[in-house]
Amino acid sequence: MIFASKDNEVASASFTKGPGKFKFKALWKPLPADEFQSTGFVPPVGAFRIFVNKCESLKNLETFGTIDPRVEIMSGSQRKGYTKIVKDTTEPKFNQVFYVPVSSKRQPVSLNVVDCDNGGRKTRLIGKTQIDTRKFFDPKYDPANDTGKNVVKAELKTSKGETKGFIYYKVVFCPLIPVLTQNEMKQLEANRESDKEAELEDVEEQAQLLKAYKKKPQDDEWYNPKSESGSGSDKSDKIQMPLEELLTHNSGVLGVSLV
Repeated sequence: MIFASKDNEVASASFTKGPGKFKFKALWKPLPADEFQSTGFVPPVGAFRIFVNKCESLKNLETFGTIDPRVEIMSGSQRKGYTKIVKDTTEPKFNQVFYVPVSSKRQPVSLNVVDCDNGGRKTRLIGKTQIDTRKFFDPKYDPANDTGKNVVKAELKTSKGETKGFIYYKVVFCPLIPVLTQNEMKQLEANRESDKEAELEDVEEQAQLLKAYKKKPQDDEWYNPKSESGSGSDKSDKIQMPLEELLTHNSGVLGVSLV
């Protein structure tokens, strides 16, 4: 399977294995690589879609000339992305979208506005704003009434609490629905068949024991295993989703293992 596309260009790919052909289209949206650990790909619980609109009334840190601002998307101490640099202005416009994978409900996210020198190799913090992500995981949270779907205005502050300008942005949480793969569904079905066979053998064995118990009840003590739980082979956080339903979702996370 080969993807050959330019930035922001829809790529198409096709591959065959045996009879028939499967075709699909994909729009590449990169996620930061820290979600890939040494043990393999660990899917996030979702992603924040962050739209960075613009800044206004930024503090000019330059003695001569005007600042060259950009916005950096931070999660804790890790930078998840950054906008283009807009030169010589305190009123930059960006209109860029970023996706930040969410691995924890307590994951902090902030927007830092910096002044760039030497093409961004050196930066100075102008101010930052912390995004309140806790609401997305509140049991009372209703996406239909989420004002975060609209662009909001926030103050950019320093560590001393001084306001150094304003930023306009919006955040939408895109939850990840864990879905069983074709191989996992086949394995699950095989486990179910195995459980049925084992259960049938248990029933036959219990019937023989019951028959022997009725003949000599004083020799044995009858034990009822109904209170015991099953093998638990069907337990999974993932759901089985048919292809028709999968096609109704226009985005997702794809983990690819390269050998």
